[in-house]
Amino acid sequence: MDWEANDLALAIERNELLRRHTQERLKQLNELSEMLRDHLARINRTRDLERARTQKLAVAETSPRDAPNQSMLSANHVLRRKDLKPATGLHPSTIYRMIADGEFPKPVKLGLQAVGWLKSDVDAWLAGRRALVS
Repeated sequence: MDWEANDLALAIERNELLRRHTQERLKQLNELSEMLRDHLARINRTRDLERARTQKLAVAETSPRDAPNQSMLSANHVLRRKDLKPATGLHPSTIYRMIADGEFPKPVKLGLQAVGWLKSDVDAWLAGRRALVS
């Protein structure tokens, strides 16, 4: 009978330890979940701010007076990489090599993963190249 009481006491103690351990783990998981929720909210706010800033830049680039004359690009128009090849005749890898060598205007950061070149910078670079040839 003494053995049965001892076994029962050990089982109760084991269950109590397991319950406390489970509660501690659950508390840790809840804290981690809250941290992840906060981090995700910060990421979403940053993404939304970047998106709003990019949209604001795009709206600023197209003014109502330019609307009837869409073919005319303002000096502040932003050229994306796909627009550079027709404008310069250079392959993107050549452009990036020239940027690294300081021979081509550096891109302007538009968003988290987006860049572009000011048309005025590219036009000035082209004018400089023409002057070298002349």
